[in-house]
Amino acid sequence: MADDVVVPPAAVLAQYQVVYVSNPVACLTPLIVPAGSSVVAGVEHQMVDGLDATALARVDLVVTNAAGWDSLRYRGIHVPVVVTDGARG
Repeated sequence: MADDVVVPPAAVLAQYQVVYVSNPVACLTPLIVPAGSSVVAGVEHQMVDGLDATALARVDLVVTNAAGWDSLRYRGIHVPVVVTDGARG
């Protein structure tokens, strides 16, 4: 894991119902999310290839752009997705 990536311990995450991950390639594997919490991952299209199906299986919702959605579909990965669109992304 990169030195600049901080993954809070489970005791801290237990305080939250939703955990947002903006660097899922680095964070999903070491992330320990308590039962009852949901994981939302923001995934840029260039990050999709660095994620495997096992890591994405831990995610409750992926937020990505159209290119990321196309990549997920091409790879046959089925996860709930919100696709951002337009200039504001």
